[in-house]
Amino acid sequence: MSAPIEAVLLDYGHTLIYFDERPHSALLGAYENVNRLLADTLEREVPVAQVMIEKVSQRVDAEIQRDYAAGREEEVEIAAIYGAALRDIGLELEPALIERVMELEQEGWLKSVHVGPDVVSTLEELRRRGLRELRCRGLRELRCRLPRWRLAPRPAS
Repeated sequence: MSAPIEAVLLDYGHTLIYFDERPHSALLGAYENVNRLLADTLEREVPVAQVMIEKVSQRVDAEIQRDYAAGREEEVEIAAIYGAALRDIGLELEPALIERVMELEQEGWLKSVHVGPDVVSTLEELRRRGLRELRCRGLRELRCRLPRWRLAPRPAS
């Protein structure tokens, strides 16, 4: 008899969820919110949303894709990539504000997300084996609970 599964760590992007072919098209509203936040916080003009998508979001995405292609096992430091991209367009931000920019962009990305093909059946099998919680690597160690995946209720023991 095998030991019960006590913990599972999964990568969030490209494991649990996948993105549409052209995800940046869903980001305009999110970057309009980023633009307003930065203009209000910095009390100055900031690049328009489309420029920020091209110079920040697409750069961050390209660096993440290079990291995946290189097969690195350690998690890429996304906040550092954002910080560098923002500095390159003249925006020097505090870490907390970079985090807020990342959160707002993530809200836009969620519009282009779909669940991977074997995710639900895999999570159902893990639940059947007694697992109640997953840990997901991704933006700020996203915490996943199985019921959020709308799985069938766990049978009574």
